[in-house]
Amino acid sequence: MGEKMTKTKIISLVTSFFFSLTLLFQPVVSFAMTLDELIAAAQKEGEVNTYWHSSRMGKKVAAAFEAKYGIKVNATKMKDSEMTERIVREVSSGNVIVDLVGYDDGPFLDTVLTPKGMVENYVPPYLAKDIPADSQKPLIYLWQPFVIGYNSETYGDSCPIKSLWQLTEKDWSGRFHMWDPRIASSMLQMFSAMEDRSDELAASYKKHYGKDLKVSEANAGLEFVKRLAQNNPVLYNEDYEIAVAVGTKGQSQAPIGIYSLGRHRENAKKNLALALCDVDPFKGLNQPTYMQIVKGAPHPHAARLLAYYVLTQEGANPWVGVVGAYSSNSSLGSSPDNPYPTAEAWKGTLLVSNNTNVANRRADLMDFWIKHSK
Repeated sequence: MGEKMTKTKIISLVTSFFFSLTLLFQPVVSFAMTLDELIAAAQKEGEVNTYWHSSRMGKKVAAAFEAKYGIKVNATKMKDSEMTERIVREVSSGNVIVDLVGYDDGPFLDTVLTPKGMVENYVPPYLAKDIPADSQKPLIYLWQPFVIGYNSETYGDSCPIKSLWQLTEKDWSGRFHMWDPRIASSMLQMFSAMEDRSDELAASYKKHYGKDLKVSEANAGLEFVKRLAQNNPVLYNEDYEIAVAVGTKGQSQAPIGIYSLGRHRENAKKNLALALCDVDPFKGLNQPTYMQIVKGAPHPHAARLLAYYVLTQEGANPWVGVVGAYSSNSSLGSSPDNPYPTAEAWKGTLLVSNNTNVANRRADLMDFWIKHSK
């Protein structure tokens, strides 16, 4: 209820502001600049302000960017809900502080912020040829897989399940650990993507059990979500806790869980035994993070230069240099500890949600989950 009220409040604020006033104060930006010209214009501005989903912008990228270009990065880590409210308030008042945002809520971006003209999509022309078309509008700068994983000390080299449908069986009741969908929007994105690819779920059921799936819901995706909700999954606020529950050594019946692939770094740090489940038909969810310039940004050239920098190997390394993430720039390398070298190499084994579908279905999917949870 709280999240719905917050979204309603934000949308109301968006639709009520008189946007034409802000256009009077827009800085003039040339889109025909060479990279050298962009650097010179950005250096005249001297600084850039960011709201970011990750602390790595402030802890690692900021210092490297300033050392390279002499431009200070004022970085603030924020959750999507706070970031959304800040963007809306700043643009609606004409008092814009932030320049560039790293933002996870694609559904809200596609259905509210972009249509209302509150953000500007900027794809650095110097890198555009290396960014796939489906990652350009809106611009995705980072892919972070959320994977289904198991305990390799308990179960050895192979995952104890072969099909996702096994998570709905009695044997796995209370033994699947996941984010609480009431808190983590990524789980609702996953449910929506399952609806989009419900035919594959139905085919996977038949492949595993040798018979057709009996569906009492609108599609096989909803059928799976219902059965999963009814099978007592253990819910968490943070995926670090999921990783520890799954990967702690010495368990005879370790659970299975879904968590960010980056948690495999905890194998060395915390002596865990996490491994990727090669499960049919999906190994997890590929979560995109978007990069947008806020309308009326006070440092538009510095914002564009930072957007460019984050899509280079040097600027992306704080994320892609360790296990768990991939740049949308397909020419960049990733951690050798990743299961696949690029996001494209997963070849459809990760769910990717449609932002418009999620926006339309989010409230209904939440109600559906709550209804069927025990």
